[in-house]
Amino acid sequence: MKSKMFKKVFSGVTACILSAAMLIGCGNSGTTSSGTTSGDTTSTAGEEKVELSFWALQTRQTALDALTEKWNSENPNKKVTVSYYATDGIKDACKTAAQSGSLPSMWFNWGGALGQYYVDNDVTYDLTKYAADNNWADKFSAGAMTLCNLSGEMAGYPTSFNVIGVYYRKDLFEKAGVSVPRGSASLSPFFDAFPEQSVE
Repeated sequence: MKSKMFKKVFSGVTACILSAAMLIGCGNSGTTSSGTTSGDTTSTAGEEKVELSFWALQTRQTALDALTEKWNSENPNKKVTVSYYATDGIKDACKTAAQSGSLPSMWFNWGGALGQYYVDNDVTYDLTKYAADNNWADKFSAGAMTLCNLSGEMAGYPTSFNVIGVYYRKDLFEKAGVSVPRGSASLSPFFDAFPEQSVE
């Protein structure tokens, strides 16, 4: 029941709460940030009460606090609790929680190789069908989608994407007979989304 309810509210939660993060992992463990299973109760209106936990970067706290407060005030039976971590802290906390079966409902992650660990250990939802049904390919860049697509399954929700430009001297590359690096085969869709630009 918790899994179905989580999926039901997932879209609304991610739209309102996670817009400041880059990528989340969606846990199927049904646990809170304290590592205990969240208890389901029924509100006076008869609607099932759901508690979701989210581990995020502390650099996003100002924005996420405001979004979380808004979400919780508008959805009293679907409460989100956010815990904040430093960059290294969240990496360590998530890996430790994955090993002990105490991951939160959602957590920030950078995708790619860092996200692969959670797919390999079967602690994420496969959101491939959900993504197709909700036209993610039309809403997100190919690069962001590639970071979320791990081992053939959509393992996270892309919520922001940073691109760093790399400049190089074309004449020096040509003189040395070196072609521009394009990355690994597994990242080819990512690089294809950002083709080389020539500046005359």
